[in-house]
Parts: sequence; structure tokens; C-alpha cells
Amino acid sequence: MAHLLTSRRPLALGQQKDAGFSLAETVVILVMVGILAAIGGVSWLGFLNNQRMRVAVNESVSAIRLAQGGARRENLRWVAAFRESNGQVQWAVSRTTTPVAQWDWQNLLGDDSNLIEIDLANTSFNAVADTYQVAFEYDGRMSIINTPPRRITFRPVNNASADAQRCIRMVTMLGALRTETGTACDS
Repeated sequence: MAHLLTSRRPLALGQQKDAGFSLAETVVILVMVGILAAIGGVSWLGFLNNQRMRVAVNESVSAIRLAQGGARRENLRWVAAFRESNGQVQWAVSRTTTPVAQWDWQNLLGDDSNLIEIDLANTSFNAVADTYQVAFEYDGRMSIINTPPRRITFRPVNNASADAQRCIRMVTMLGALRTETGTACDS
């Protein structure tokens, strides 16, 4: 057995050892890796957009709930507002008695707030001074000026596809919310 493992014939002078890959094999492998990377890259970008939209809706729902909770807690009218400022989507929650100039605006999605936009054609929150607002009465129900259903719709920047959009719909006067995706945001 030891003889089989150690016996190697020496190469004759001028003879080359056939080892490694040929140029054609290497090119084929590189092309295959490139195709797989391209497919994976497109899928990855789609995944990132979906995640970004999901997070935007979740942050918006939290802002709306924060306004509703503030109204109940303080027995005052509160408002959740959204706007686009300098290419970034922002949100604020405040008492309705506080002037808009004093609201504490936060970027939706933090540093990625410039990668989404408010779909104005499919948003029915009250438009007040370049903001889209939903107000809550002292007991947490939606203000009478916000008769349901009201919604705010987001979509990725430069993507008008209905499949890419996500929205939050205020369903009842009590403030029940429903999140929707795609063409459900159109109606």
C-alpha cells in the first residue's frame, strides 16, 4: 500500500504536467459567477426596498399611535403629521395648539428618508401647509374633520409601480388602523 502512495513517475524532459484549469474553463466559470451575482443583486435590491417600505409603515403607525396616546393621556387634541422636506420624508407628533414651526420633525427611516416618498395621488390625510395630518380628539378618537377612511401612502423614490407602494388606512373613527400593500392602496 505504501508503494502505491509514494510511486510517482518523474516527468520526461520537455513534458509538462497537466494540472489546473484551461482558459476556456476559467472564462465559463467567471461568466456563470457573473450571471449568478447579477440575479442575486437584483433580488437583494428588491428585498432592501421591501424592507425599507415595511419599516416606513411601521414607523408611521408608531407615530400615529403616539399622537393618539398623547391625546388620551393629556385630554388635548394631538396630531400626527407627515411631509416631504428637501427630498426627505419626515414625521412629527404634537399638540394641535403647538405652532407647526415648533414641531419636532424626524426623518422617516433615518438616513434612508430620501429613498421613499409620499404618494400624493393615493394619500387622503388632511393636507395643511405642505403637511399631511391626522388629528385625534382628547379621548383618542379621530377628529371629525378626518372622517374615515383616510390613508397615507408611501412608495420608493422613482418607482410608480402600484406593487411597490404601502399605505396606512385609518379605518374607523376610533382610530383603528390597517396597513396595506400594492393596489389595495389605490382605492
